[in-house]
Amino acid sequence: MQKKGFEFSFTWMFVLIVGAAILFLAVFMASRLITREGTTYNTEVAAELGAALTPIETSVEDEKYAPIQFPSETRVINECDAEGTFGEQALAVTVRSGVGKEWAKTGIPYRSSYSFIFSPDSFQARQAHVIASSVSLPFRVGNAVVLYADRYCFVNPPEDIEDALVQLGAEGMTVVPSRGACAEESISVCFSTNGCDIRVDADSVHRGVVHKGTDSLPFVDGLFYAALVAEPELYECQLMRIRKRTSEVARLYAEKSAFLDARGCSSHMASDLITYRANLLNEHSSLDALSAEAEVLQRINDRLACALF
Repeated sequence: MQKKGFEFSFTWMFVLIVGAAILFLAVFMASRLITREGTTYNTEVAAELGAALTPIETSVEDEKYAPIQFPSETRVINECDAEGTFGEQALAVTVRSGVGKEWAKTGIPYRSSYSFIFSPDSFQARQAHVIASSVSLPFRVGNAVVLYADRYCFVNPPEDIEDALVQLGAEGMTVVPSRGACAEESISVCFSTNGCDIRVDADSVHRGVVHKGTDSLPFVDGLFYAALVAEPELYECQLMRIRKRTSEVARLYAEKSAFLDARGCSSHMASDLITYRANLLNEHSSLDALSAEAEVLQRINDRLACALF
């Protein structure tokens, strides 16, 4: 009887050990599968987000607003690299998971050499907001796509800026008469006065400076909301990418001008465009100076019999 008891105990002990090993292996493999699937899913969400932003970008309108709903709580990571001909935009996401770790591993970023997405370096939300604005210096070179989830409180803005905000109708951006009327969790924006999280020195959305702490971000047409929302380093990177893109377009228009000159429809703008292109690539050229130069080019172009752009 003792021998049978010993054999019974040993058999069950063996079953328990093997069963535990199989269970551990199953949990381990399931964990690995979930991690891989989570990474794949986050990659797909990043690609879908990049694709969703494309039709939001403006076509005829100067500005457009649209909300974006994520499948669940989502963390968005925005990176910019200004190296190369046009630089590169990289947008990655990670979605909150109810299995295993709280956040799944970040997926492969959605990359683009032609998008200019302005946002905080990272943020997390269930719903985000998008403002797309056309950027022209003086010819159109793309869209500034502003992606945000925070709420912004504009304290007694100038009439032109208030009218622009009302016309845009963007959620998360409200106008109040005084700082005390701002919601506690909102980012306050003052105009030409201190006492808010952000100070704006401007009378309109067409030209001015946004001050965030020790950083001053100049803006011109199409970049007002970008300067408000984006982290300073990312804003400067995207601005340099826009300047590089504009310089290449200026080169093409200079070639077009020379082509038209040879066929009797003179514009005599080739040399001006080449100079403008060099200034765009010069980091010491301010955005204000470039904008003023673009306005001069626009006036010249408007008087041409054979307009270049």
